[in-house]
Amino acid sequence: YTLGKSGEQVKIILLDTRYHRDQPGAKADLLGNEQWAWLEKEIKAGDADLKIVVSSIQVLSGEHDFEKWANYPASRQRLLNLLDGEKNVLLISGDRHLAELSKYRYPSGQELWDITSSGFTHSFHNPDDKRNKNGLRQGPLYDRLHYGLLLIDWKKKEAVAQIHTLNGDTALEATIPFGG
Repeated sequence: YTLGKSGEQVKIILLDTRYHRDQPGAKADLLGNEQWAWLEKEIKAGDADLKIVVSSIQVLSGEHDFEKWANYPASRQRLLNLLDGEKNVLLISGDRHLAELSKYRYPSGQELWDITSSGFTHSFHNPDDKRNKNGLRQGPLYDRLHYGLLLIDWKKKEAVAQIHTLNGDTALEATIPFGG
């Protein structure tokens, strides 16, 4: 989906990480050939000022014990390679019943963020760091009911990712530059 006017367009790219999924393993595929070709075309198209790739499972966090792209290391690396050099992409993920903000830094210095939010109806209270380790986490994780919000400042070319409590208070926040 592409939303907004020229100069302020957001493309939302929704991935299907279930239909073509292999059993987890070193060379296992998560998306299937057709979806990979489509995704590459959507990422390389210069038709949006910000691209948001939405995955049902975390892309960047690879150390926890739960479902994640890291269980499919060839697919994860393929995605990271595809996004390398793309300065206007953010990742949004869920399925953890907690919230956290993760940042990966490419050797070039480029940053890629994964904003994880899932816990509007139930959450994973008191998660221990052993089972929920994430060396890419920026700040704490949030383990109570919450929702995510992404505020885009087109003049500054930055997005502010926020995790809010159900009362509307900000529990987590990161300012993420894009397009530079």
